[in-house]
Amino acid sequence: MIALQYLSCICHILACFFDQLREAAQFVDCLADVVWCSVCTYMQTQAKAVLDHRDANPQAVPPPLPGMQPPGAWVVR
Repeated sequence: MIALQYLSCICHILACFFDQLREAAQFVDCLADVVWCSVCTYMQTQAKAVLDHRDANPQAVPPPLPGMQPPGAWVVR
């Protein structure tokens, strides 16, 4: 994903010196944008699925570790 962004940047720099690479630089730029948007969409969908699962199954969420309590939280026993 990030490699395509770097490749796009390199292609645009080379296109400044060689006019023949201008279309190739635009194609790589478009491809990098499509991959970026696809990956972001998949990450957002996965996060929503995890949150929906957590909300539907509150017992599936493990209790926080002892050292992970928020400041001022009391543990009721």
